[in-house]
Amino acid sequence: MRLPRDATVFFNRALAYASMDRHVQAIKSYDQALAIRPDYAAALVNRAIAYATSGRYNEALQDCNQAIRVQPSLAVAYKNRAEIKRQLGDAAGASIDDAQARRLQ
Repeated sequence: MRLPRDATVFFNRALAYASMDRHVQAIKSYDQALAIRPDYAAALVNRAIAYATSGRYNEALQDCNQAIRVQPSLAVAYKNRAEIKRQLGDAAGASIDDAQARRLQ
C-alpha cells in the first residue's frame, strides 16, 4: 500500500488525533505531513501545540521558531511561542512575542 503524497491528508489526520487528545499519534501525522512539505507552517504550529500539550516545550519552541522563519506574518505562531516561552520561564521573551502577535492580527 502506498502512502498519500499530499501533506494535507496527514495534516487532517493529525487534527483528528489532536481533537481526541491522542497527541503522540497527532505528532506522528504532523511528522508525515512535514516530511512531504517541510515549509507547512500550519503543521509546524499545530505540532508545536501537540508537543507543548505533551510537556515537550523545547521541541514546541523549535517548531514555532521554524513556523516563524517559514511564514513571518503568522500571528498564531508568535502567540503560541509566547505561551511556550512562559512555560519555559522566559517572561521577557513571551512579552515580546505577545506584542508581535498583536501587531500582526
